Amino acid sequence: MIGEASSKGGDPFIEYGRKHPGASASFNAPGRGGEPASMRISGLIDSDTAEDFLEASLKALGTLSRGESINLDLKDVRFVSSTGVGTLTKLLAAAESLGVSLRICAVSPACEDVFSILGLLDYFGIEPSAGSGAAQGGGRYEGRDGEAGASPSGGACPSPSRRVARGPC
Repeated sequence: MIGEASSKGGDPFIEYGRKHPGASASFNAPGRGGEPASMRISGLIDSDTAEDFLEASLKALGTLSRGESINLDLKDVRFVSSTGVGTLTKLLAAAESLGVSLRICAVSPACEDVFSILGLLDYFGIEPSAGSGAAQGGGRYEGRDGEAGASPSGGACPSPSRRVARGPC
């Protein structure tokens, strides 16, 4: 499945957006000036969207060459379930297997809170932001149909991992 998008061209997320009105994503290929590729995700990453999101993401990764980079922008994700987190870890592993550097460059409070609850901030190389629920010991996120959850108490800021770096998109 990885590599299919390179022969088909275009944005692999078009069909994903049609199938999932509560979620959207886009892919931008690397720029000619050496700018990294980027994926921007919004809405929900849950059990209803995760499989299609991963399929489109793998197609996007397949267009990149070993040594290239891709920035993953999650700042508009309003809900990520455990299935969504599993999908993001699969995406990271796929990027690593291709020799592509995947970097999370922005996260929403909802993502940050869930990653904190699951103890994955360090794995994804994310330091809690000053205003986040993870840093302040509380927060809220809203899922499908207004489903809400609470974030955990905060903790020490982990240092970024060498695999994923957070920075400007």
